[in-house]
Amino acid sequence: MATHHQTLSTTRRRFLLVAGSVAVVLAVIAGTLWGVARSRSGSPHETHAVASATATSGPRIVYQSDWSHGADGWQLPATAQIADGRIMLDGNVAMNLGIPYVPTTRNYSIEMDYQILAAAVGGHFGLTARNAAGDRQYLAQMQCTPMHQGAWTPAMGGCPGAVLVDARGGTYPAGLWTSDYVVHGGPQTFRVDITGDTVNFCLSGDCLVPVNSAVPLDVSPRLLIEARAVKLLITRVTVSAL
Repeated sequence: MATHHQTLSTTRRRFLLVAGSVAVVLAVIAGTLWGVARSRSGSPHETHAVASATATSGPRIVYQSDWSHGADGWQLPATAQIADGRIMLDGNVAMNLGIPYVPTTRNYSIEMDYQILAAAVGGHFGLTARNAAGDRQYLAQMQCTPMHQGAWTPAMGGCPGAVLVDARGGTYPAGLWTSDYVVHGGPQTFRVDITGDTVNFCLSGDCLVPVNSAVPLDVSPRLLIEARAVKLLITRVTVSAL
């Protein structure tokens, strides 16, 4: 009887072992088939979203002044000199200081970082552009001409007066704009944005009404800094493509 029970026990263990092996094999086969079915479901015709970075357009600097080792291509008048990597303008006569870069696009921006140290009645400074024939294309200018203020004093600010923005052939108000303005002491940023035939003037982030040119602005103008009867310290000039 004991031998019979031992035989049954051995047979049962063998049966369970075989059944377990079969179950493992079936599980492996089922897993393989599921993986194949999953891979086939992603057919070549399916598209999957892929994250990608989108480039954003913005101003691109195409010219930046560098006076750390001299004039760097700037033709300086007698009333201008370079010291400590900066240009100092100081004189009663009108002067034109050419920026040694010619824009190759109709959409560009000119920036000038400066500090006004002194000015007399009738003094002015700003940015302008002329074509190859010398005709003025546009002008953005600070005019230190307040009849009631008199000469410049630190208590009144750098240049109490008015700002004038004038486009080629412009008439008020579309092509010419003027407004009372005060340039205080300390560092300032003078910026002119040109977009096609539109001129936009900004001073340290404060922008005036854009001015439109009645005549199309010429391509590749000569860019100039104009000044008279002011003592102006220029620390940086850049031209950016918009």
